[in-house]
Amino acid sequence: MSAVIQLSPSIKLYSPQGDPPEKPSSPLTLRQLFEAHLAKEVAGRAVKTQQDYQTILSDWERLMGDLPVNELSRSTMLEFRELLQLEKVKGKFRSPATINKKFRVLGRFVRLCWPPDSHNPGGLNLCDYFLLPSRLPEEETLPRIFSYEEINSLYQACEGQSWPRRNFKMLVLTRKKNEQIVIDGSIVVTIVNIRGDKVRIGIEAPKDV
Repeated sequence: MSAVIQLSPSIKLYSPQGDPPEKPSSPLTLRQLFEAHLAKEVAGRAVKTQQDYQTILSDWERLMGDLPVNELSRSTMLEFRELLQLEKVKGKFRSPATINKKFRVLGRFVRLCWPPDSHNPGGLNLCDYFLLPSRLPEEETLPRIFSYEEINSLYQACEGQSWPRRNFKMLVLTRKKNEQIVIDGSIVVTIVNIRGDKVRIGIEAPKDV
């Protein structure tokens, strides 16, 4: 039978494996949590993902010290976010998009610390459940419009490059979710969604193209 964990009159967590695991007598730091429960999983992922996890650990230790995970709460999350906003990197404040990205990674740590339930069966019951801060509003950026002349110039620049064991030409552009590439003012390529290593794109073009 599923055990019911009563956190408040309005919140019930269900653990399909019975009672939740007991909280450790010696609380873990965020890095100890990573090394004990996430390091092996993250080691098998892309290098950029591994770097994101190490960066958030370094940010947390620099700004929050060795705060044990059993003290994680909504207020500590808000405090950490505010410190990230106030801190300058190479003379500039972090953008809301950058901070939102960091919190997506941090959310993986937090969910691991919550009590287990039907939506979070891997929870370790290291801290009480709390609501994570909502995403910061991100500024909308105007799409970069490429003319056919610019596209041709970029392709010509690629012609002079050597591509080992490959016989093709490729123009590589970087875009974030909801950003667009407009070609010749009539063809719009939009990054619709990014989930792991899958990217959904939408293409709007005249019928005669």
